[in-house]
Amino acid sequence: MSRADAVGVVGAGSFGTALASLIGRGGRRVVMWSRDPDVVAQINRDHRCPRLPDAELPPSVEATDDPRHLADAARFLVLAVASTDIRARAREVGEVIDGSHLVVHAIGALAEPDDERCSEVIAQATPALRVGVLAGPALAADLVAGQFASMVVASRFAEVVAEARRLINTPPSLRLYGSTDVVGVELASALSGAYTLALGLADGIGVGIGPRAVLITRALAEAS
Repeated sequence: MSRADAVGVVGAGSFGTALASLIGRGGRRVVMWSRDPDVVAQINRDHRCPRLPDAELPPSVEATDDPRHLADAARFLVLAVASTDIRARAREVGEVIDGSHLVVHAIGALAEPDDERCSEVIAQATPALRVGVLAGPALAADLVAGQFASMVVASRFAEVVAEARRLINTPPSLRLYGSTDVVGVELASALSGAYTLALGLADGIGVGIGPRAVLITRALAEAS
């Protein structure tokens, strides 16, 4: 499979693994990069990742601890790491990629400690010229189970959106929408974590349907 038809996933956490599994089931080659050689060995040997052991990875998914191999294998890269790690991982990726790579992140938070948007961090730390964000109400367990999910890819560059939809969109499991509103998608994704926590607390203390509806409505109004 050609480099243009492969996807590189930076990070072997639960969401990165779920995304790799989904893309691999769609017939694409996926190269996962992890800095942990034990995780790499287990993925390549057992087709399972210890961070998400219920996910059986297709044969088209492989892992490496060499970022240069990742950059050589795939032109389209997805950074699926913790917001606390984005700066360090972006710098490492920046050492091996060039302006031909398309880079999106799947981080539902702002970069710590300065609360910068992750696309800004990637643009500053790498030579990538075309950057975007992948976000939406998709849980790792749902993606692995093949349940229907929907996400949006946002970028100022039409090629990033088009390539993300070509490579990641895997109906009926995942429907991927496109947008040019990078700032809106990143901020809404970051806010959603706080809203989810608030709704969980409301459920926990037995708040009724009416107050929960108010909470959801105000959350939507604030995010918009």
